[in-house]
Amino acid sequence: MGIWAIVIGIILILLSLLTFRSVTRTFKKLKKGEITNPSPFIAYALWTTDVIALFIGIAGIMTFTFY
Repeated sequence: MGIWAIVIGIILILLSLLTFRSVTRTFKKLKKGEITNPSPFIAYALWTTDVIALFIGIAGIMTFTFY
């Protein structure tokens, strides 16, 4: 694959880090009470987003192992 494996891997890792950052910021806002009238399913949504970000990060790392 060449250089594209490195580029795709870096993009996936950055996307994963940005997703983790977004979830962390949302959770902190939720905990402080800055989000008014949140959905009762927001905890499940944040958890699912963390799992997806984890898989995206693993996929980014795996592109380097198969390079």
